[in-house]
Amino acid sequence: KRCRCVINLVTHSFLHCLFLTEITCNSNLQKKPFIILGNLGIHRHLETLGFKLPTQINYSFDSVADKDLRIKMIVDELKRLSKKDLYELSESMNDIVEHNYRHALEIVKTEKHSHNVSIHYKEVIDRAKEKANGL
Repeated sequence: KRCRCVINLVTHSFLHCLFLTEITCNSNLQKKPFIILGNLGIHRHLETLGFKLPTQINYSFDSVADKDLRIKMIVDELKRLSKKDLYELSESMNDIVEHNYRHALEIVKTEKHSHNVSIHYKEVIDRAKEKANGL
């Protein structure tokens, strides 16, 4: 089998503040692992929210304060991953992807998110709820 996209690269407009976007939510709902080009510690923050990170991805860049070096490390990690058998890589992350998918649906269904998320992403959350309720 052929894989077209194994990992989503989620890019944030601002690298200096910690926030999650609808693209991150969409990656979880599409059952895609992802790397976020965002604020320092964004992946660690996701873990505190109950999401899991695939061990196949080296997230050491997440703790690097220098944004230029963090970007270079992300590019290097994507290059490293691209040399693997992409079908096997994708298959090996299925359990984590499924956990994150279910966890994202639970957050959407129970509205366990902050008031700011509700204000800024109401439309995205409403669409995700419709999708979650249809499953």
